[in-house]
Amino acid sequence: MSNDTSINIVCRLLREKKQLRRLLAQQSWIASASSDTLSEIDTQLTQIKSVLAELERVIAAQLVALKDQETIAQMTARTELYRSPNGDCWYLARDPTSGHGFVLHEPNVSSGGRPSRIEIADFLRANANGPEHQALLRAIGSVVKVPP
Repeated sequence: MSNDTSINIVCRLLREKKQLRRLLAQQSWIASASSDTLSEIDTQLTQIKSVLAELERVIAAQLVALKDQETIAQMTARTELYRSPNGDCWYLARDPTSGHGFVLHEPNVSSGGRPSRIEIADFLRANANGPEHQALLRAIGSVVKVPP
């Protein structure tokens, strides 16, 4: 998902949240005007509050996704380890601030998944027999100098 798409989604969700807040205010006004429909209005208010809570959760998740994408975009030091036939890609990357290495997994576009940062030790602990794991082990081995 591109930053523009994520930003558009967040903006749309913020507009919807604002509209729902207006509806909530209208419902409160209606409740004071008519006591016959208080039960129905209470049900609607509960539903609106639930929708608002869900929107806030989605907005927070979108903001985290944007931050993740910005962080990944800032990483200039990365080397492709393995690209699977389905398009998933694993990189050996380095955090620009700490200098620590990690594995970056970018899922294929059609899966809709988000890139993930995996500590090297955790990556090797989890099913180290996969081709992406073998590629990391070869990359590590390639920096070892063999004495003459």
